[in-house]
Amino acid sequence: MHPIQPKKAGGFRAVDKGRVVPRFAACVAMVFLLACAGGDGGGGVPPAESDALYAVTVRTPGTPRGAFVALVDSLEAGPDVDLETALEIPNGGIAVGEDRRGRFFAVDGAAPQGTVFDVSPDGTFEPGATLSIQNFSSAANNAAAGNFAFISETKAYIIDTLSLLIVVWDPQDVAITGTVDISDVRVDGRLTLSGAPLMRAGNELVVGLAYVNIDRAFTPDSTLLFIDVETDSINRIVELEDCAQAIDLVLDDSGDLFVGSGVAAVFNRLSGRSSGTECTVRIPAGTYDVEDYTAFSTRTQGAPAGSLVPLSGSRAFTRVLDEDLLPEGTTSLGALNAALAWRWALVDLEDDSVFQVVTDLAPRSGQTSAFIVDGQTWATQSEDDFAFTTLVNLSADEPRIGLSAPGLITNVFRVR
Repeated sequence: MHPIQPKKAGGFRAVDKGRVVPRFAACVAMVFLLACAGGDGGGGVPPAESDALYAVTVRTPGTPRGAFVALVDSLEAGPDVDLETALEIPNGGIAVGEDRRGRFFAVDGAAPQGTVFDVSPDGTFEPGATLSIQNFSSAANNAAAGNFAFISETKAYIIDTLSLLIVVWDPQDVAITGTVDISDVRVDGRLTLSGAPLMRAGNELVVGLAYVNIDRAFTPDSTLLFIDVETDSINRIVELEDCAQAIDLVLDDSGDLFVGSGVAAVFNRLSGRSSGTECTVRIPAGTYDVEDYTAFSTRTQGAPAGSLVPLSGSRAFTRVLDEDLLPEGTTSLGALNAALAWRWALVDLEDDSVFQVVTDLAPRSGQTSAFIVDGQTWATQSEDDFAFTTLVNLSADEPRIGLSAPGLITNVFRVR
């Protein structure tokens, strides 16, 4: 890992060698992983557990697209994920679940419903009850990990941004228990997209929302929803002006919340489809006040960058474009996303001078997802056709390659 500076002609050059040793001082709550789940707190490979089992959801390309959930006993590098023994999820859906509950929820990719599967001691799938939300929404826009949050064994949320409802349900009884109306976030003439993984901050669930126009270009503003998980009500709606696709969330040790633009905002701007700025902002603990608005380029020495993958404290990894590797004339949204020119870089959200790019890992596409499992941060790296994905452990002393799978890895969590 080397600190880098932009070359005058674009791209990067290494100027000094260094090493980063990020360590988890506290668990970061993302997606349905809302409680600490052990692990060695960073550094090397965690001790193996003989009964550990992880779910890896993979979406394969094609028409129609396929989706599978496979069970593996480790996320470290080894044999590729075998889809022959995996469970197929209907219509390109996804599997979600709470950490170490021995079950998961397989969400249909074309209908607003999903089925609970228990995982038997021998690692086989046992289907259970099906939950449908079609009485609340006729659109199936929930087949993404960022639409789900598991609060406890008996309480979970589904964020439906087309009907502008949060559906409250009991994952133990597989029954809907209520709804939260979020129609106040509607903006005329725009669609609303749920963001990256949701985050638990105290008794609140924080939801990042991005707006796109009819032509799917991101608009230059975003919204944060703060949901009280005890009363199932909206505590506050915070508008982030001139901050495109601000959906990535980092909670530091003091309780300060940092919000950053996703990397898709970079694709939009570089292809001329958005006037928004990629930025980060800070919301101090116990408040809803937006402070420390910072353009992403300030943190990355002018390089195009987006997405925040949390590490310990205020440190996070971001996706940064190495312009030397970008084929000349690459301007379309899809080509910018697929280009094998995106690297990982470390930033500190409280110190703009911290910027170190990982040069030991091969650059890959801009498409990425991140998961915190066993107290370790794992992120995806994909090929340009998204037909193959590799996990990267960003919490290790030096970021290292983990398991690989055919297709696009869309979710990872521990089953037991």
